[in-house]
Parts: sequence; C-alpha cells; structure tokens
Amino acid sequence: MAGSGIRSQQQFLIRADILEELREHCNADPFSPEAKRNRAVRQLLLIDGMSERFQVMVLRKHERGAV
Repeated sequence: MAGSGIRSQQQFLIRADILEELREHCNADPFSPEAKRNRAVRQLLLIDGMSERFQVMVLRKHERGAV
C-alpha cells in the first residue's frame, strides 16, 4: 500500500485486498461460514455502513538511508 495519508475505511480495505477474503459458495444456508464471512466483508465496505464513518490514517516509517 503506497503512500501516507488519511482515507476512508472502504478505500483502505480495498487497497489492502479485502475482496480476496470473499468466498464463492453454493450453500443456500445464509448462516453458513462462507455466507457469514461474505456478509461481514460487505458490511465493512457499504457506503451507508461503517466504511464512510471511519477514517484510517496510514503512516509510513522512514528507513534510515532510504531516499
């Protein structure tokens, strides 16, 4: 994840590849582990949910000798 700064939780999570956490499933059970996981990821990204209410500050440590 390049760069420092403040961004929304949604932007931060998408840049951190949270979409890789989604699981395909054919289970009709809405309480299956896969369905629960997908709902949790979705809830974190929804604009009317927490994703726009929380901001993330990304700080980078400058290594000695790095340009």
